Amino acid sequence: QLVNKMALLVRLTACGRSGFLRQTCIIKPTSQAIAFSKPNLNSLVKMAIPMSTQQLKAEAEMAEFWKRNVEIKKRPLSPHLTVYKPELTSMLSICFRICGIAMSVSVALMSCTLLALPHDFPHYVAVLKDLQLPSSAYYGMKMFLCWPLIYHGMNGSRHLAWDAVWGFGLKTLYKSGWTVFALSFIIAATVASLPWK
Repeated sequence: QLVNKMALLVRLTACGRSGFLRQTCIIKPTSQAIAFSKPNLNSLVKMAIPMSTQQLKAEAEMAEFWKRNVEIKKRPLSPHLTVYKPELTSMLSICFRICGIAMSVSVALMSCTLLALPHDFPHYVAVLKDLQLPSSAYYGMKMFLCWPLIYHGMNGSRHLAWDAVWGFGLKTLYKSGWTVFALSFIIAATVASLPWK
């Protein structure tokens, strides 16, 4: 009862602040609008829908919903990768994020490591050359370093085009996605094939 009176008081206060509670104010405690004057507040409180009853009903409905969907039907709580078929757009987005995170972490770790090591970077490149590994191993290492950087840069340009509200059509999304994917491999392969200096 106290909760109901307080809820009504909050409604009336809001109504009074906006200038409607001079003599009369109209609110909807039930499905019908009721006009009342200041002496009729007690009768209005008795007619108001109990807030606690509505809250209990909502909580019961929510509990029933979760029981039906999670416990009985074994549905997942939210969509995830095992539910949806992989699409080009989602895979490019995931790859874009992974490349960005991997490059950020790699640059930070490599910088800290090089600061802690006794020699500078060219010394370690010379050591790597002196290992006399097969050319395919060197090519693979260079490709591993080049492709994420090139892909992230190209797909970032695609995102900038979206910021300019260009390329949101489904056909355009797929064309630009395949173009970025293919060109990033071609450019990375070209850069990786350049000889050591």
